[in-house]
Amino acid sequence: MKFFYLILLIIVTLRSVSQSEIHLCVTDSLGIPISYVEYGIIGVIGNVTDIHGNLYLDIENDNVNDTLTISCIGYSLKKISISEALNLDTIVLLNKFNKLDNVIINKNEYKTKEIGFDRYKNFTYTLRYPAKVASVIDEYNDDDAYIYSIRFYIKKHEQKAKLRITLYTIDKKTHSPKTILNKKDIIFKIKKDGWNNIELKETIKMPDSGLICSFQILDNDKVDEVLFGGHISPRNEYKNKILDSFYPHMPWQFFSFEDQPIFLTLAVTLKVIIKKE
Repeated sequence: MKFFYLILLIIVTLRSVSQSEIHLCVTDSLGIPISYVEYGIIGVIGNVTDIHGNLYLDIENDNVNDTLTISCIGYSLKKISISEALNLDTIVLLNKFNKLDNVIINKNEYKTKEIGFDRYKNFTYTLRYPAKVASVIDEYNDDDAYIYSIRFYIKKHEQKAKLRITLYTIDKKTHSPKTILNKKDIIFKIKKDGWNNIELKETIKMPDSGLICSFQILDNDKVDEVLFGGHISPRNEYKNKILDSFYPHMPWQFFSFEDQPIFLTLAVTLKVIIKKE
């Protein structure tokens, strides 16, 4: 029995030696904690700060020489060495003063149009904290259009579930998210199962090549997963419209379902306003 406890003590000791923890608070220049900041080691691991701005990250010895990347819409990107972060209690993000587009729209000159995919009955995507899922909306060719609202279908959610919604341009080479379009963070509390709608508080021009709309669960203490509705059907040619990323600052990849020609998409639509002909 003594031998067993000795082995257990050695294992625990070795683990504590080979692993350290970063625990600090992310704040703005006024010292106010920033909720839901993405952080991580690019390509290795990532997470999101809690509502109080707390950042926790277990660090293996192999990653001590890596860089901690911290990002949040509305703030400048922050990069700091892991070795330095281990000795800090607080990291301050500086406000990034993005000039918002001030577009005056005469409603009499514009009409509304819904684009994207509204099919949701035969496919379910389970989004788990802190992963992201994204819908590619690239079949679009109208000029001078502005995004008015985003609509998406939830099959099942836990009470008080919150989502971060981010709009991206499309990287033409990789067909993955490239540049963030929204200059304000879009945080949405899911109201019900079924169709949910959120109106944007800023004017965002619809890119000619389409865009990618991503969703991420926040507040993991309360919510672990949200089920999105989608559609899957046979196609002569594989055409996947769903991307996911398992952790913040991890690569995006196309979600794979089965090795066969299919059409696969989330039920996500955009309401845009375009000029009347």
